[in-house]
Amino acid sequence: MDKLYTRTRGCLCFDLDGTILNSVQESLKRVIKVAESCSLPIESNIEEKIISGWKKSLGKQDFMFSIWPQEAPDKLQVFMKAWEEMDSSESYEIFPNTKEALEKLCKYFYLGILTNRHLPSVFFQIRKNSLMPLFDFIVTPNWTKTKKPDPKMMIPVFEKCKQAGISEQNIILIGDTLEGDWQLAKNCGLEFYAVLAGGIHTREEFLVAGIPENHIIGSVANLPDKLLISG
Repeated sequence: MDKLYTRTRGCLCFDLDGTILNSVQESLKRVIKVAESCSLPIESNIEEKIISGWKKSLGKQDFMFSIWPQEAPDKLQVFMKAWEEMDSSESYEIFPNTKEALEKLCKYFYLGILTNRHLPSVFFQIRKNSLMPLFDFIVTPNWTKTKKPDPKMMIPVFEKCKQAGISEQNIILIGDTLEGDWQLAKNCGLEFYAVLAGGIHTREEFLVAGIPENHIIGSVANLPDKLLISG
């Protein structure tokens, strides 16, 4: 029987986009589609600008200004509203075998989601992929009024884990960005697994940042083999 931790001893805290949701390439298309509908300029390097914003884990407002710094704020607000509405009404697929991995892990770990997405789109995406029963908590900027990598994002996580009898030392973060997920893990002194599936960063970039080779995984589907011991 596979076993490493019981649900009262460890917590796995997952990023959402690029970690559970296979959203990166589809999000690129959506951002450009919404920008065109809002008559925002589409430069030849817009995809590089979008990816750069995601690598930096920018909030949506900073993200918009990083791409269209000369555009009027009112116009960008129209874009943001349309983008959020699309993200709350059109689902992304999850990575292959991710649901099966989460179903295994939730038997032994307390599972949570920690994302810079806002709540309506988080609930929509999780429900559409039938993942809601697998998670014990979800933390978004709606509650923390900040975003990753600010350590304050972890306050609700620490509180939930304390209630479940889980120490901070037994919390593991799983994500796909250096400036958001990895930096948050470092800021809080937490163990971290880097996910390659979303394609935001390469294995080499994670290694250069100081993440051990054995903590870099292809996808969440690899986590049970890393964390569960047969016996």
